[in-house]
Amino acid sequence: MSVCNSIPGWFALTVRPNHEHAATRGLGNQGFETYLPVYRARKRWSDRVRQTDAVLFPGYVFCRFGLRE
Repeated sequence: MSVCNSIPGWFALTVRPNHEHAATRGLGNQGFETYLPVYRARKRWSDRVRQTDAVLFPGYVFCRFGLRE
């Protein structure tokens, strides 16, 4: 058994578009360490402007785990 396989590393996982938050919650509930970079964006509708958290890399979630997991 190699020591390299047991050291956890960060991986980019592809997920369904607009489901990044749900995937992050699901992986976190399973005990994985996740990272979802977001930024504040202003969304404009015809009658108002609202600030929301937008995903920096749409379709991707970063997760840390060992190769044996």
